[in-house]
Amino acid sequence: ASRLRDAAHNASIYGVDGRIEFVCDNFITFANKYSGRPVDAVFLSPPWGGPGHLDTEHFSLMDVECCDIVGLFAAAVALSPRVVLYLPRHTDLHEVVVLASQHGFAAVEVEKVLFEYPTPHLKLCVIYFTLEVATSLAAPKSAKKAIAATGVGVTKMPHRTGTSLRAGGSCSARGVLLDLPPLAGPVIRALYC
Repeated sequence: ASRLRDAAHNASIYGVDGRIEFVCDNFITFANKYSGRPVDAVFLSPPWGGPGHLDTEHFSLMDVECCDIVGLFAAAVALSPRVVLYLPRHTDLHEVVVLASQHGFAAVEVEKVLFEYPTPHLKLCVIYFTLEVATSLAAPKSAKKAIAATGVGVTKMPHRTGTSLRAGGSCSARGVLLDLPPLAGPVIRALYC
């Protein structure tokens, strides 16, 4: 309840409190009984199961015992045609493609988020499930965001555009070849190197 109060407070600071309805409920239960206005998008950031997920080569959507990620996704799709999943860097993209296909998405966009500090490393994947991904196959624009050690001094600079890869592709960045495995379905990979 305190997190909802904090979120409502933040929404009022940014002047969007009249456009957000805060609800404390089990998401799947809420989604099944929701009958309000259309939902623009659903952002899911499910628990990954603690640091133990790093001990595996790939993160499976079925690995988490505390919640059913596939069930959460199905409930989200019932609410909105736009769903975003925030998942670990080593998520099994084959499972993501199967999940997308089962729910009528012809393609997904995978954004791999790289952190520069303290050393450059891949941190996580943000996966966008929208019908627009399949219809706008033009390469997305990308930007590199550098954050200083103190967390301040954010600068944006134009970066490579058109770095969109399909199954079996690869991209050279900073002299390191990113070798991507082939995929079992339609995924648009947006690499921000």
